[in-house]
Amino acid sequence: MIAQKYKLIGPDPTLSKLTDKTYVQQIISEFSPPSITFDLSNLSDKKITSFIEENNNFNEFLLKPAISSGAVDIFILDKEINADLIKNIIIKQTQINASKFHRWMLQSRINGRLYSLEGFVKDGHINFLGFSRRVRKELTECINEFPVDEDLTDNLKQQCMQAVAALIQRSNYRNGYFHSEFIIKNLNAYFIDANMGRIAGGAFIHRLSKYYEIDATDIITHVIDLGLFKGEHTKSFQYKEKHQGRTLTINYCLSESALVWNVTLPSQTTSFHTVVANNGKVIPAIGFNDCAWVGFLAGFKEDVLTEIDHIIINTNKGPMRPFYVLFEEEREVIEPVKKINHD
Repeated sequence: MIAQKYKLIGPDPTLSKLTDKTYVQQIISEFSPPSITFDLSNLSDKKITSFIEENNNFNEFLLKPAISSGAVDIFILDKEINADLIKNIIIKQTQINASKFHRWMLQSRINGRLYSLEGFVKDGHINFLGFSRRVRKELTECINEFPVDEDLTDNLKQQCMQAVAALIQRSNYRNGYFHSEFIIKNLNAYFIDANMGRIAGGAFIHRLSKYYEIDATDIITHVIDLGLFKGEHTKSFQYKEKHQGRTLTINYCLSESALVWNVTLPSQTTSFHTVVANNGKVIPAIGFNDCAWVGFLAGFKEDVLTEIDHIIINTNKGPMRPFYVLFEEEREVIEPVKKINHD
């Protein structure tokens, strides 16, 4: 690590490993969906066939690069796959450098509900803040609700916390925030992404600010100080007594593609609002990916649900209302992925 070599201030050195999905899966494999790791130099039909046969109760599999974010270069594959097909995808269809030394993961696909466990680590001690519920409309994330701990059974919450605790202990991660993702299906929680070293994105900090009645700048200061200086300058920081309500972010979109001019808010908006879409830019319809976001509305759930209906999006097709979904569809798209056909 550069920071260690030159004695500079820097993030927890463990983070360089924790960004690697294959490393995370290997050290807490008992909490993860069934997976195999490979690179182009050791990929074989025998390896693929053996893995598919061992997991023949799954109909679909995810091909993931070891290091990636925003679901870039994640593909859905069915059982009828072989080494040549996977090599062709990696070499011809991915955006990253398909070096033979780059690791990949083939993982059994779990269809379920997407949750995140939020918190931070200080000197190896874990502080859990709570669980977030997240909803997608096809490839666009629409909703993040926090905290939703009451919606999960004690057993499911315990599975998630045990997985995060095991990862922190086995990796020796000492200081920083985390935003770890799980797929919940029936009675099981499957760890799918560590997201160590950062707090949840979007307007999450603003919702924490309202929920704990702490200034957002103080939370941001703690995130930076803990990540870079081991919390040396924010020793007195603490999350206060929790509010009784829930918070909600709606990443609102358009029902059809249009050129967005601006957004008109109701006169008395109490929730935090920001426009994501650049004025004068064509925004795709919801479902395309997260580029479909027009803006964020975040605050206490009741306020957000009331105020969202009074927002007007001014477009080249006339005024439009925000479009979003509050609950998962019957068949969820848990991660924004590309589905591969053999034709």
